[in-house]
Amino acid sequence: MRRVLTILRIIFGVGLLLYVLTVTDGWQRVAELGQAPWLILALLTMAFLGTAVEAVRLKLLCRAQRIHVTFGRGFQLSAIGATYNFVFPGGTGGDVMKLYYMARDNRGRVVETGLALLVDRAVSLFGLLLLILALAALNFEMVVNQALIGWLVLIAASVAAALLMFMMLSLSTKLRASWLYLFAMRKLPLRGLLQRVSDALYSFREHKRELLLALAWSLCGHVSLAVVLTAVGSTLMPDAPGRILPFLSLLGSLANALPITPGGLGVGEAATEHLFGLQGLSGGAALIVAWRMSTLPVCVIGAMLSMVGVKQRDQATAASGTAASKK
Repeated sequence: MRRVLTILRIIFGVGLLLYVLTVTDGWQRVAELGQAPWLILALLTMAFLGTAVEAVRLKLLCRAQRIHVTFGRGFQLSAIGATYNFVFPGGTGGDVMKLYYMARDNRGRVVETGLALLVDRAVSLFGLLLLILALAALNFEMVVNQALIGWLVLIAASVAAALLMFMMLSLSTKLRASWLYLFAMRKLPLRGLLQRVSDALYSFREHKRELLLALAWSLCGHVSLAVVLTAVGSTLMPDAPGRILPFLSLLGSLANALPITPGGLGVGEAATEHLFGLQGLSGGAALIVAWRMSTLPVCVIGAMLSMVGVKQRDQATAASGTAASKK
């Protein structure tokens, strides 16, 4: 049944993508970018830069859990994650594969590894939301006059506030000393696992520098992406005011996180096209497609690395089986 649902999601995503691009002449718009090689180079550079930012951020956050991850290994994991984000709805597949490889590298530390990946995703999202809110302030009149955009900005602000509050509570010494926390750790089911998760989160209190650096790297990556999307968007939509291009493109890209289609395929394009359509513009879908296509080289590298990992695993399994049979 799960396989059938996955196939249906893929069909829906591809169908939605084809429909949006056909209705908006998106194919022609994307093809026109071929006349600006520097834009293609900028998109490809951004794809590899984004992967590098993920690698640095993961390295910093794993340090707080006493998990050693080199930049090279982090880049490999990020590339593999990008590949699986195109396969599984909502992008969760990439995190699952990262967890698999990292747990294999760090036996007995699955909880800490999983938590590092969860915090990594939260820091990235928090940085993106902060940038969107800053861009919303520059487009305040649009936010006020367009109900849908206003609601989306309000949701973004609420999620950012919730993430900040959760991290502050996780690092609170007073909370850990409260009767409610002590009672929960004594009475709740799976309290051993909860205690381990709580301790892993609390360990970031001694590594605030790593947290702030990870956030700073995320902001740098998101700002770089916003600049590239603005450059591409100004070519696809020359009549669009420069200040709305990064705002609406990043706001629309949030739809890629919805667990509807693999990597938000079709959904992100439709959402971005609609947001730009509210301003009387067309080209949002082509903009997201151009960005999505630029990540394909990274995905190809990730697929190759994943295949190498599977081959090494099979060889290790075969070797262990042969050794066992000789005993």
